[in-house]
Amino acid sequence: MKAESLAIPNQPQIHSPWREIQATFREVIADYRFQSATEHPIIIDAGANIGLSTLFFKWQYPKSKIIAIEPSPDSFYLLRQRVNRWKLTNVDLIPAALDENIGQRNLFIKRYRSSPFSRGGSACDTFFPWEWHKSGECLQVSVPTIPLSRIVSEAATANGKVDLLKIDIEGNELTVLREAETQLPQVDQIIAETHGFAIGKEGTKEIINLLTRNYFSVRMYEKLKAPLRRRIRIKDAINQENGTFMLRAQKTLST
Repeated sequence: MKAESLAIPNQPQIHSPWREIQATFREVIADYRFQSATEHPIIIDAGANIGLSTLFFKWQYPKSKIIAIEPSPDSFYLLRQRVNRWKLTNVDLIPAALDENIGQRNLFIKRYRSSPFSRGGSACDTFFPWEWHKSGECLQVSVPTIPLSRIVSEAATANGKVDLLKIDIEGNELTVLREAETQLPQVDQIIAETHGFAIGKEGTKEIINLLTRNYFSVRMYEKLKAPLRRRIRIKDAINQENGTFMLRAQKTLST
């Protein structure tokens, strides 16, 4: 395999060399490798983006059940292409954003994606305007929204529990975890990226407190040059106003 070419409707064809594919997958592996007690874990991939995390989860656990959620129309198109191209089974795709309620909300998305393997192209995929939105690289589209509590409840009812909840939703993680708190006893592990530009250090602190009171042990990692990650003390993480961190939470007590 030397490269990958994929097309998005109404955009130029995009092409990725094998070197870029390898580099991106090393970052995905660093962020999302996890240990499951079963060969067929139930995984919620919230912010599946262009499908790289979904591919990795299926590579790590071929018998897994994955619920992949992605609101950006272009990213979802690439996600669906990859699932079909790689003939992945037992993967449910949901074209929606996680939020407090069922409804619609405006999402910033990138006008053009330069590479089908560039997760950095998702920088615009957020509800929250930030510095990069002033450049004209992003536009707004209306996308459907769905609460995480509903997805966790349905997955746990059908399968007994959720083995992994992965969250990378560009700043809406605090709102979504607040809304789904009553369903967190159904979840064994959480891997989330926290975005200080949207939630600030108080939001990071609230997420940690929310998980702790629901019997999760929490570890935080700062992102260095990809794919390197370094564990950071929680008190240091919550003192950084605009920090972006990888959070890993493990259930410590059955409830």
